[in-house]
Amino acid sequence: MRSNKRYIIGFLALLLARTIAWGQSDSLGYRIHSAYMIGAGGSITRDAYLSPLRYGGWTLNLLGEKTYPTRTPDSRWMIRTAHELDGAVMDNPANNAHFYSLLYNGAATALYRLPKSDDRQAAWLQPFRFAFGGGMELGVGGIYSTRNGNNPATLKLYSNIIAQGVVGYAIPSNSFPVYLRMVSQINLLGVAYGNGFGESYYENFILSNGIAGSLHLTHPGKLTRFTTLLSADFPVRNFCTIRVGYRYSHLGSTLNSLDTRINNHTVLVGFVTELYRFRGHKAMRTGRKTSLYYHD
Repeated sequence: MRSNKRYIIGFLALLLARTIAWGQSDSLGYRIHSAYMIGAGGSITRDAYLSPLRYGGWTLNLLGEKTYPTRTPDSRWMIRTAHELDGAVMDNPANNAHFYSLLYNGAATALYRLPKSDDRQAAWLQPFRFAFGGGMELGVGGIYSTRNGNNPATLKLYSNIIAQGVVGYAIPSNSFPVYLRMVSQINLLGVAYGNGFGESYYENFILSNGIAGSLHLTHPGKLTRFTTLLSADFPVRNFCTIRVGYRYSHLGSTLNSLDTRINNHTVLVGFVTELYRFRGHKAMRTGRKTSLYYHD
């Protein structure tokens, strides 16, 4: 079993590296699309290793993403990388203990953009853009409890094969060309770290078999990580493009009979850039192939 886990970890690492290396920017075609956002919202967490109670509070988030074309002959393939950093402070129902959490997630996916519909009977579909694909994600972080003395923290460490879908809608307006987008992602298969109840990290890492002895094969149900990001891109004259959005993220796991549930709701704001120049109205109205999302 331990050997199988090593093979799976090696395969996941190789797949992640291959996915990132597959794409590269093409100065003659589409440009690199980037977005950077900051957000705040609410978080509800239950970690059975630390407490049987649910803790609730506020969360701060940093999100960054980059999308660029691949070097394949088919220009509809693109690589999307995303980085998420979530920090939260939460209280128990009696307000006499606190959770402090910090979690990072990084993902790389290969997406295929479907061609837009040319069917006159389905004219309502023409403003929509669809992209689907798969890739890899890595998550690492932890939760610290002010209530516990001997074992005050838990480690979150996992890697997953993921499926991702993107749906975009361009509002047909020359005076105010807003672009709406939804990005959803769910894990399919992976590995995750999970220690037993009352088991200290000293026992796990030093006295036991190390981290490899506490790795578990995961799938939706045993470990479920689901995220959805809804966003709207607004041009600000010909100066820049602002993005506002809402993000829901869920991380749930049952490892060694211990349940963990982390739910975050976040409102975000940021800006969008594309390599070389990206200027508000002009960029979103132009017919040239200057954007991976706004045009074919």
